Amino acid sequence: SSRVYLTGVSMGGMGCWELGMQDPGLFAAVAPIAAYHKSHLRSEIAEALKSTPIFAVHSHKDATCPLSKEKILYEELQRVRALLRVDLCNHSHTDMHKPHMEDPTIFEWMLSHPYTPKVPVATPIRRW
Repeated sequence: SSRVYLTGVSMGGMGCWELGMQDPGLFAAVAPIAAYHKSHLRSEIAEALKSTPIFAVHSHKDATCPLSKEKILYEELQRVRALLRVDLCNHSHTDMHKPHMEDPTIFEWMLSHPYTPKVPVATPIRRW
């Protein structure tokens, strides 16, 4: 079976939230790093991704995408009982992805979540 994982850094992390929200059944897991989200999509993101494992990485020192804003999304994800792991570090915004991409932890975590289809199979169109 094939697995599709979604990850991105900074604006790519925002892409993780939004693409994951738009097509949650496509991904075995998502891993936004140094990400931010559009606050008006917060509830929609949490609801859409509540069945998709999430490994988020953020920094206490991130001045570009402040942790305080992402924490609100993490709390919303916890409220809907999403499978959420958040790793916090003390790296700058531009350096936070490096230790996580050099360490096998995030990849081992991804591979521990096999793909299980979450999207119903399309029903054929009936012609009358």
